[in-house]
Amino acid sequence: MINETTTFGIEIETQVPANLGINIGSHGCGLSVRQVTLANGERVQAPTFNGESWKADCDPSIRTLGNYNKCEFVSPVLKGDAGLQHILDFLAFLKRIGAKRPIRMGGETHGGIHITIHAGSSCGSRSPAEIQGKDADALGKKVSTETRSTSGAAGEDAVWAVLKTCYDPEIPVNIVDLGLIYSMEMKKTDGGGRRVEVKMTLTAQGCGMGPSIAADARQKILSLEGIQEAQVDVVWDPPWGPQMITPDGRKKLGMD
Repeated sequence: MINETTTFGIEIETQVPANLGINIGSHGCGLSVRQVTLANGERVQAPTFNGESWKADCDPSIRTLGNYNKCEFVSPVLKGDAGLQHILDFLAFLKRIGAKRPIRMGGETHGGIHITIHAGSSCGSRSPAEIQGKDADALGKKVSTETRSTSGAAGEDAVWAVLKTCYDPEIPVNIVDLGLIYSMEMKKTDGGGRRVEVKMTLTAQGCGMGPSIAADARQKILSLEGIQEAQVDVVWDPPWGPQMITPDGRKKLGMD
């Protein structure tokens, strides 16, 4: 059982039958999965969560059999125990449509589930930031979980620190070092608190994870002490490019 305020997302890498009636988008820009048509013409409805559907994209890293297509399923933002149950429902749907696990070099199948905590409070005895930090360590990156200032009210450094715990699930670099944060301003509110306004972008327009990344950032900012309001806007001007990645980000990606 997890805290009902915890929100998270999940990606499931699969290979699906080539004769399956399903629309698969390009990697990182998946297409909504509402209904799938089996080879025998039967239509199978895909589970949705709070009216939001999963997305299917073609992950080039997936290896398949000759009569199967690469397909990565990306969930909508899930929440609490209902979100966990929804994952089980979607796994049953995948079994129903004949999806299989990807294959390794030796030909055997292997699990391809990658979970990313997007936002929320505690998950059991560990916070989402701690869970994310553990995953980050495996990728060779450092995540700061200290977000409150000793004076009692979060400052700009704390906001930047918490933004560094936010990730695009497709890329093992935080959104700050990836160069997705264009600006961050902190203002005083009429009530004596603070308001944070962030403008960020994505590596490609139309990618399905954009809203959840922005929501993740906003909720984490709001978790800081003294922050009463937060707004995270996704903008496209100027267009993002690899030159915006910080030196730390380039090092983590092996670009230098």
